Amino acid sequence: MKSPDFPPIVLSPCGHSFCAKCLSMHVGNQRKKLCPYCRQNIASSAVNLSLQRLIDSFVSLQDRRQPTPPQPPQDEQDKAHFLNKLSAAETRSEILQKELAAAVERRKLLESELCNIDEFYRRLKHRQAETRERLRKVTADNESVDKEVKLLENERAEIQKHMAEENVRSALVDSSLTELKTVHFSTFTSQFD
Repeated sequence: MKSPDFPPIVLSPCGHSFCAKCLSMHVGNQRKKLCPYCRQNIASSAVNLSLQRLIDSFVSLQDRRQPTPPQPPQDEQDKAHFLNKLSAAETRSEILQKELAAAVERRKLLESELCNIDEFYRRLKHRQAETRERLRKVTADNESVDKEVKLLENERAEIQKHMAEENVRSALVDSSLTELKTVHFSTFTSQFD
């Protein structure tokens, strides 16, 4: 197996591969054959079969990849087959166009629905922000009222404490006064007796 454009690929003892024609042109009339790449002496060379097979398979793959031009119908049967395929392709094209139009329509409906949802979302976010602000104000007002209630409770407790002290004082004064009245009254009555 040889590639169509190059003679066999040869492998030098140093491990480099060259086409045989290129190597012989490079070496020419030199007494020593030297590798063009690493300058080592080439005493012998062998065909690099694995590289040659790789090149051949690549070339054949390239040949298979190139599209063949369409052949015109040669007889009535080929023509009918071609027309059937063309008709099937046109039918399929019409079906796909209808499916595409339906998909475009569904997409428009979904976009409209998405716009409505986005608008509702914006309104809810605005309402949420307002509600949070009101809640913040109510919370602050509640905290203020709580502080005032605590102050009033403390003030009330203080007043109740003073009232209890005053009640004790009043009771002492009243007791002293009663005692004084009793003592003075008995003294006063005993003087007139």
